[in-house]
Amino acid sequence: MPKNRGNNFTIVTAIVIVSLFLYFSSTSSIQVSNSKPTFVKDEGRVVFAVTDLAVNLNNITSVNITIDSILIHSTMNDSWINTSAPQKSVNLLQLQSINELLYEYYLPEGNYNQVRLDISNAIIVTDWTFGNKKAKLPSSTLKFNIDLAVKEGETSSILFDFLVDKSLHVTGTGNSGVYIMAPVIKLTVKEKATVEVTDGKVNIYGGTIKTEVEAGMDERGNFGPGRNIDPNKKMFIQSGMLITY
Repeated sequence: MPKNRGNNFTIVTAIVIVSLFLYFSSTSSIQVSNSKPTFVKDEGRVVFAVTDLAVNLNNITSVNITIDSILIHSTMNDSWINTSAPQKSVNLLQLQSINELLYEYYLPEGNYNQVRLDISNAIIVTDWTFGNKKAKLPSSTLKFNIDLAVKEGETSSILFDFLVDKSLHVTGTGNSGVYIMAPVIKLTVKEKATVEVTDGKVNIYGGTIKTEVEAGMDERGNFGPGRNIDPNKKMFIQSGMLITY
């Protein structure tokens, strides 16, 4: 009998330990999806999000882009900080009036003057073609000049609003057309904002706008304010290069 009691006690103890493990694992996963900021001394929180307020694009049903990395440039030591954001694919047409979380990161106090997105892929889906069509990107690097001062205990937000109706072009018609994705983005940077993240969705309240700029890409891959591809120009691809005329 004592031996059986010992075995029963061991089994019960194991069940309790497993139950506690599952409980705290579940609690941890909830905190990740519905994050609450936990500040560290000399660091501030920066939330990166993406949205698309574009108009209807007729027969196009999906514009899927893959964001490989997010980097931010520090003026303190003149260096780029890789936030180690995981690669993320988003369908821009599903983000109308929705801010989707890209990443949140805690940066050292100080001033930051540039932010960079690296994009590796753009897949277009229409309701009149079979399968997906890969769009050509004139360049995979999108770099913005910003004004951001990160302070201990404060939250900042960086919102990338893709203007897909200005970004997407085609070199031909029908199924023979080649899509060109030359991103045009409205960037908004806020300091001292209230930012709530719930199940991957981001709500941004208040704060002070420090940077608000629209930047685009031309046919040669140059990116910056005032740049884009004129929708009235004709285009063709030669030796992998996009030519407009």
